[in-house]
Amino acid sequence: MPPELVTAVTSSRKAVSDLAVGNVLGANVANLSLIIGTAAVIQSVAMDRVTQLFNLPAMLVMITVLFWMLRTGFRVSRREGGVLLAMYGAYLVAVVGITIATAR
Repeated sequence: MPPELVTAVTSSRKAVSDLAVGNVLGANVANLSLIIGTAAVIQSVAMDRVTQLFNLPAMLVMITVLFWMLRTGFRVSRREGGVLLAMYGAYLVAVVGITIATAR
C-alpha cells in the first residue's frame, strides 16, 4: 500500500484532512521534481504521443470533477470519494489497455 494512501486514510479517520491533502500534494511535487528529475539526469525521459493524447484530457476531467465536488464547503463526501476511486480505477484500466494495444 502506498504511504500516501495510508497517511490519507489515517489522517481522515482522525479528522485531520489537511494533513491528507498536504501529503498528497507534497508527494506529487516530490515525484515530479526529484524522481523524474533524477531519472532524466541518468537518461532522457520520453512519453509517446498516444499516452500524451490520453493523459492530458484524463487529467483535465479529473481536475474538473474534483473542483465540482469541492464547490460546497471544500469537502469531499464518502460517495464523492468513491466516485474518485472508481474514476482512478477506470483510468488505470484504460492506461493498461492503451499500453497493451500500442505494444503490438
